[in-house]
Amino acid sequence: MYWVLFLFGITISSVRGFDAATSPSNRTCESVVQELVRYRPLHIAIKHCCNYSRVTYDCINGYRLVEGDRVRRCLDGKLDGKEPRCRFPKVTSCGNPGTVRHGYFIGSDFNIGNTVEYKCARGYKLHGPAISVCKKHGTWTARPVCVDKDVMDVNEATAFIRYSLLDNQVQHPCYKNGSCSKVDSRPRRSLDLDYHGGLDVVFLIDGSNGVTKDDFKIGLKFAQELIRVLAATVLRGDIRVAVVSYNSKPYTAMNLHLLPTKS
Repeated sequence: MYWVLFLFGITISSVRGFDAATSPSNRTCESVVQELVRYRPLHIAIKHCCNYSRVTYDCINGYRLVEGDRVRRCLDGKLDGKEPRCRFPKVTSCGNPGTVRHGYFIGSDFNIGNTVEYKCARGYKLHGPAISVCKKHGTWTARPVCVDKDVMDVNEATAFIRYSLLDNQVQHPCYKNGSCSKVDSRPRRSLDLDYHGGLDVVFLIDGSNGVTKDDFKIGLKFAQELIRVLAATVLRGDIRVAVVSYNSKPYTAMNLHLLPTKS
């Protein structure tokens, strides 16, 4: 058996020890060392050599030796020295967060809880959060990227979809005085795959250099899988798909009205 002590947020691992005062006199070094290896705790690796006469302890997974002997010898079934203890070092800093291409950050305190602010060089704009925070585990929150200032952002691209594709799909209520509401009359609802009116799906694809090739492939794979699942589960009505990509300008690659309906 072994134990793990949690004290004020610090984890200390201790191996199962066989000290001279507690190890039974009738035990052999082979049985003592084998049991020691079999029940080793997390974050400690144990090696032995020389016909079970020497045992070496190593702290792993970022833990460090805080007390005890790294090497112990066994004689007549008893281990000499003091059993080691490993402790994870207290994290106080996240280190330098690093710059972004075509940009820089402001801030010099990289300790936990502090922040840095990213800015872009002239001719570029931020794509993502401007502030990055040093988290308690020693890692920074997501960094932004700097893209060409002429590249659309997601809000602009979403507005394009609304006004060019979706506005003519909804009705705005009109009143007796002749005025009409500018608010979309469709209520928010969860996706009902049995809805008799069919389903319109619009994919908005970021084609800027703020998206890596691997992330772009993940997005395409998600879109393909979503369409496959919807096509197999929608019970009534048609599925219409539109695809809009955006960089410096929006581009409608596939329009809702151009997609053939099911027979």
